[in-house]
Amino acid sequence: MARLGNITKFYIRTVYTDSPTEPTVTAYHYGWLGCETANSLNRTQEAVECSDKSDTWARFIPGKLGGTVEATAYADNSDGRQAALLDGLHTGQKVWVLTGVREASAAVDESDEIQEGDLMQGVITAISDTNDFGAVASRTFSMTVDGEIEHTDPEDQEEEEE
Repeated sequence: MARLGNITKFYIRTVYTDSPTEPTVTAYHYGWLGCETANSLNRTQEAVECSDKSDTWARFIPGKLGGTVEATAYADNSDGRQAALLDGLHTGQKVWVLTGVREASAAVDESDEIQEGDLMQGVITAISDTNDFGAVASRTFSMTVDGEIEHTDPEDQEEEEE
């Protein structure tokens, strides 16, 4: 179903545990990247050439899947999620992100119900700050996906259950 682009947001996934002494994962929290103005997810597939000398035209078979994701936000060094992405770049840590739509709630940041989205882990490959004269400073986070892009859509899950 078509929807407005401002509904799909860029979230960073964090983990909640039962207690600080027990590392058992009980839930994930998806926090919106504050001041976000745009995001994009690019799914890719390599094309592996399989032509031989009898072919006039090149022939290809599908290869490895991959992806990149970018998010642009107004630069805010006090935003914890922007700080986490900056740390991910400087320390070489992989981060989990989600581009998607979450269930609306009175406290938007407290809802962890995903309506539809793409969850992925990746490596921060670039963070670009733009500081134009007469404009709010912005920051673009670029990430290369490491592994699978996991799509979740409750409507698909309901059809499978029937």
